[in-house]
Amino acid sequence: MPNLTATDYIALASAVIALSAFGTSVWQGYLTRKHNQLSVRPFVGFAFHRTEDTIFRIVIHNFGLGPANLNKLSAKFNDETIDLHSIPSLHKLYNYLFEGSTKIDHAYGLFDTDSILAPGKENQLLDIRSVENFDTIVFNTKLKSIEFILNYSCIYGNSFTLSGRPSAHLQPDKQYP
Repeated sequence: MPNLTATDYIALASAVIALSAFGTSVWQGYLTRKHNQLSVRPFVGFAFHRTEDTIFRIVIHNFGLGPANLNKLSAKFNDETIDLHSIPSLHKLYNYLFEGSTKIDHAYGLFDTDSILAPGKENQLLDIRSVENFDTIVFNTKLKSIEFILNYSCIYGNSFTLSGRPSAHLQPDKQYP
């Protein structure tokens, strides 16, 4: 082994310090990116509830800090999955829920695939105001059999899937508007 002089040791120490600083910078960049992804991650949830002027309402909320890119919403019932991005598919869901009912006063919110849901905002999916010839027991049974599935992503492209069944139900002996 050749004899190393003091300047050689200083050069080797400088190289080790420089490589350590580079490694630390790369690691810090990775942690910063991970932190940013978590800081702007959307947290989307379904809300199934009643209000004073509605029989039943289904809403999609974004409780997270970042925008949610809503890619696909579907409902699964009767061993069939339908995409809920068009009026005919929503009518198929209504016909299942309100079979035999007449004069359904309702409103629905459609969104295109790749719609953005801002943080703290909500998108109304279904709002039932009144129904004639309405059987709440059948409605509750059918409603609990539906699984809603939402595929969404964040601005970094990470994909998430949310699925849920309504836990809210209507009381059979109560009159609804």
